[in-house]
Amino acid sequence: MHLTKLSLACTLLGFLAAAPNVAARGAVELNDLAAHALESPAINNMVSQGIMKAAAAGQFAPDATETLGDFVVSVQGMFNLGKPAQATEFGDVLANSSLYDAVQAVAPYMGRQMLCFGCMLGKNLLPEQPISHALAAMIMAQVLVAQKKLTLPTAAETDAALANVADASQIPPPARPYFAAAVTGGIVTLQPGNRIVLGMAHTRAEVAVLFDGAQKKFSLPQVSQPR
Repeated sequence: MHLTKLSLACTLLGFLAAAPNVAARGAVELNDLAAHALESPAINNMVSQGIMKAAAAGQFAPDATETLGDFVVSVQGMFNLGKPAQATEFGDVLANSSLYDAVQAVAPYMGRQMLCFGCMLGKNLLPEQPISHALAAMIMAQVLVAQKKLTLPTAAETDAALANVADASQIPPPARPYFAAAVTGGIVTLQPGNRIVLGMAHTRAEVAVLFDGAQKKFSLPQVSQPR
């Protein structure tokens, strides 16, 4: 009986000791979101899950541009993407890079050959470049289609979905179904004048809203372990 009570006491003490760590892991302390009240819930949700990271202690830098490297890491974590059967090597993301696994996991969904055929000839990814509206939409749409959360539209459905998008003529033909899926699926938020503005860079606040919306809309599981 004495051993049983001792074991129970140890278990309780262990639980109480662990509880603050669990709470701290999910806690979010960001002090630069005063001007981003609308985006704050999405930002806090993404940071608390570790899908996105703070830029510095207590700072999210919501107006800073999101880099392609950071975006790729977040996509891998949110969608739990594994290593592909065939590697895609980039000269500026070597095997010893902290980005390597994420880049390998997301590379099959970048649609580089559809967005820019000449880009396939390049040997570098340029992970420090800003993530554009076009590339963010392409990656998200391709992953969601692969995971059967989105369905690619037919040619007629594609034309209908993009009919009122003012800059749809700038979308390369092979990429049009994915952009149509992104528009109808709520992945793309049209800018003033009903434009996607393909080359515009996403801010970190915008990306947090994009991820948060996709997680909720498509019932993606919460990420239990911050990355």
